[in-house]
Amino acid sequence: MSETQDTHDHMGRKIVDSKGEAFKQDLPWIIATAALTVFTLMALAGYFRL
Repeated sequence: MSETQDTHDHMGRKIVDSKGEAFKQDLPWIIATAALTVFTLMALAGYFRL
C-alpha cells in the first residue's frame, strides 16, 4: 500500500473530513447526473410524444 491510499479516495481525490466538504466536492457530479437524467427523460418524452 502506498501513502496516497491513506489521503486519497479511489478516484485520486483528497479525502475530506466533513460531509459538507464532501458534498461540495461532489456537487459537479450531482449536477451532471441530474442534468443527464432530465435530458434523457425529456428525450424519451419527445420520442414517445408524451
